[in-house]
Amino acid sequence: MLTIETGHSDHWAALARCGGSGLRSAGIPSAPLWSEYDEWPRGRVLFDRPSAHFIIRADRQLHRPDRVARIARYFGFEAASAAILPDEHYCSTRRLPTAIDDPA
Repeated sequence: MLTIETGHSDHWAALARCGGSGLRSAGIPSAPLWSEYDEWPRGRVLFDRPSAHFIIRADRQLHRPDRVARIARYFGFEAASAAILPDEHYCSTRRLPTAIDDPA
């Protein structure tokens, strides 16, 4: 399995170090400044080399087709070709709104 080595907590801390103006200029919400990474729905995209397909292991809130499509677009693969699996490690305390702002 291929995945990125950076952990969620390291990435969140790096975002927080950007400060409010840095986050705004990058189009990133300010959540890293006032919350912890594990409060929010998260997951990991893996690539299974032997079968040559992607796996999304994520909080169940991210399993909706619109959210899976957004994840797949970001990582550059077809959503229909990915396996979407839950993972008890990725259980958040915050709830996402029903609709997401997705400029596609």
